[in-house]
Amino acid sequence: MATPVVLTLILLPLLLCQSIHLDIHIPLPDGCLKYHALRANRLLRQASRRTFGGGTTATAAADDDDMPMPTEEVNLFSVHTPHITLYLADFDLEVSEISRSNNNEPGALPLNDTKVSAFMDEISSINFTEIILSTGSMECPITYYSNDAPSDTYYIINGAYTMLPIAKNPCLQTLSDTILQYMKSYLRHPVVVPPWVAELPEPSRSSSIYRCREYGSPNVLEGFDPHVTVGYDPLSSLRLGTMQNDVERSVKYSPVNNREGNSLSNSNSSNRANDLQWRIDAMQQWNEIYWQALSSGNYCADEVVRGIALGKVGVGGTVLANTRMGYWDIGPPPGDQI
Repeated sequence: MATPVVLTLILLPLLLCQSIHLDIHIPLPDGCLKYHALRANRLLRQASRRTFGGGTTATAAADDDDMPMPTEEVNLFSVHTPHITLYLADFDLEVSEISRSNNNEPGALPLNDTKVSAFMDEISSINFTEIILSTGSMECPITYYSNDAPSDTYYIINGAYTMLPIAKNPCLQTLSDTILQYMKSYLRHPVVVPPWVAELPEPSRSSSIYRCREYGSPNVLEGFDPHVTVGYDPLSSLRLGTMQNDVERSVKYSPVNNREGNSLSNSNSSNRANDLQWRIDAMQQWNEIYWQALSSGNYCADEVVRGIALGKVGVGGTVLANTRMGYWDIGPPPGDQI
């Protein structure tokens, strides 16, 4: 049984809510991967301020200079946690509808302590170290990868989202699959299928709808594509004509991918290309820095999963840094203890 290193429930931000979207995830350990994720996020935030002159959301607080607030809403330095999602879903952890009449705030229900306790106990019963060993590996490696070998592009732009793809391996897939099997009984029903799923081509649409209804997320099992979200800018996405306001987003591995296709055509093509170009420019700058690190031999090969965490979901499928509910350390393999 995994022993949580941190199991203090931080309920203040979660006391009253209409929906409990929680993310069971791998926090990026301090090191190369986290460093490059933070660098990508900073470049995007700086580029969005230079391009649009400011945003309006609280999560888009200015960094450490006098430039306007960025339209880029992800802030991996203070607001959000750089992470790899293993299972994100809407969990039924509030008091029952019968208790609604006792609640003074219509539309909001407090968390049910019994449900939360059972939920946390269930996660704590998972032996994450044994799961990793069952895949034939002593550790679970994590590294960025390029799905576009000719250009060595290590990022994805998908509508409002900018992501760094993580190489999928049996260990990560098994962790996600196992967590899903343990935690799916806590899903809220009926499951709401995100609107963007209806826009997917067949057979992806049908399989994604099935996974949503059965498991609460389209991004599990064969739909699991690990990545680190470093950017979410719905304002620039609106300029591109791509409405993506859902918590989760299907990951399509292409350097630049939007719902209208990769060719920006017709009368609005020039404006759309300009609105997208600032993100491409920022990430190309990041990609060059990362490629130089790879060429020098510093390619994050020593990065491995150190633990599993649980937190509340923020904008664009991010994890809010101040809402961690638990952390389960993944210890060294048997025989490696000091």
